Amino acid sequence: MADCLTGIILAGGKSSRMGMDKALLEYNGIPQIFYLANLIKPHCNKILISRNKKQAEIPDNLYEIIFDDESAENQGPLTGLISAIEKYPKDNFLVMYCDLVNIENLIEILLNERDDDKFASCFSINNFPEPSLVIIENKANKILLEKYKAGKYSIIKFLKDFECKHIPLYQPIIDKDE
Repeated sequence: MADCLTGIILAGGKSSRMGMDKALLEYNGIPQIFYLANLIKPHCNKILISRNKKQAEIPDNLYEIIFDDESAENQGPLTGLISAIEKYPKDNFLVMYCDLVNIENLIEILLNERDDDKFASCFSINNFPEPSLVIIENKANKILLEKYKAGKYSIIKFLKDFECKHIPLYQPIIDKDE
């Protein structure tokens, strides 16, 4: 079914600028990753939390933990998505970075504007794709796996080069200076 989604929260980063695991910072009284999981839960059949194997255990068992692909260490957010695709190759994915805040409206817009005839739906600022909140349709999974295995790790390049729905956004989702 085209409208079925598997949510994936990419929480495998080093949080080097933050100095602590930003996915576990409390937001509205609970760890950030659980706050995000609760936001997307009504829209997803299952929710995955992508972590790297060096990170601390997550104090919860409500969501499935998957580990970032280690064959290409430090290759960014795509490593978590690749692990999800390898485990669930037929799924459509609602993908989000773990450090997003105040995105309730953006999630609704993305879901409403989704074009499942395209490879993905994402926000764009000045025609430049924003990879921190995106829907990847299952028809893109094989392509992403092939690109990844060929050493091409850029989700932005994929969103630019393949037929994707770009939803105009007028300010960044993530403040890069934070």
